[in-house]
Amino acid sequence: YLKSAKSFTIEQRYLNATAWYFMEVNNGGHFQFLDNSAGIVWEDALNGLRLFGMDDLADNFNKVVDLFGGTIPFDREERWAAMDESDENFETFLNKADEFVYRTYKYDGELEAAYIKAHPEKFVFEGYYNKIV
Repeated sequence: YLKSAKSFTIEQRYLNATAWYFMEVNNGGHFQFLDNSAGIVWEDALNGLRLFGMDDLADNFNKVVDLFGGTIPFDREERWAAMDESDENFETFLNKADEFVYRTYKYDGELEAAYIKAHPEKFVFEGYYNKIV
């Protein structure tokens, strides 16, 4: 993930990760986010929530991270193993974290857009992309 994102600014990475966090959590909860390959961006998502002013959501997600001892494995199979080794309260806790997201924030991108408008220089892409035809 970090190698593929090296040409992007940290803020661009955080924006991408935050978008993935909301897409996954709003579709299938924190379990889906962590279970899917998108879980590799968990740390950038957490930092993005803070950067874009969603501290209450970052605090909520940080509690999920704490279930893993303060860091979640970046490797998908290692995440799966860590989730399999969790205690019986793991799913209940994730459901509570999900409910907090659903109740607290309707993802519309407004906070991210406000940050981008205030800091446009951090979102200039200097690189190339391969157009798939």
